[in-house]
Amino acid sequence: MAESDLFDRYGKSSGWSELAKWHARLIDPRGDRGLQAELRRSRNPDEVLTTRAFQRLWASLGAPQVKGNPDFTLARRLGLACGVLSHVKQDDRANENFASFLGQAKPGQSEPRMTLLRLRRLLSVEDSEPDKLMAELIRAVRLAGDTANVKSLARAAMHWDDTTRRDWTFQYYGASSPTSISHESGE
Repeated sequence: MAESDLFDRYGKSSGWSELAKWHARLIDPRGDRGLQAELRRSRNPDEVLTTRAFQRLWASLGAPQVKGNPDFTLARRLGLACGVLSHVKQDDRANENFASFLGQAKPGQSEPRMTLLRLRRLLSVEDSEPDKLMAELIRAVRLAGDTANVKSLARAAMHWDDTTRRDWTFQYYGASSPTSISHESGE
């Protein structure tokens, strides 16, 4: 997908702030915990579309349409992002790039949060495999300790293409220490 931003393409430039507010309400311990649970049980983006939490976000975005019908392209991509975000317990705004965060070592450890093998598996997933992409991104969230920059992760999920995969490769390695890079490459 070559568009720089699906929300802009569909005339909803405030979409990112709506998504951030939606996620904050979703993880609020005083809120309706059933909404998050319902999302987490969804196995693919199409199941996400039938959840109350997704439908609330969709309505807050103005129920985007194309030629009088719901914009199913945006809905499915947003559904994928929402399914993944339902597993994020903390929006880490300090780490603006989720792929970079995955390449960083956990405190007190020397290995990156996500191994090179897992990164390669994730990067091998095509845009045409949304079910598989959702599962792999959820695994990445778990490896990150259920923490992610919501906007970075959602943008990647919604715009998963060759450019995103290339960017993630360089962002992941940009976060790795030189010793972990040489160790992983067998040098």
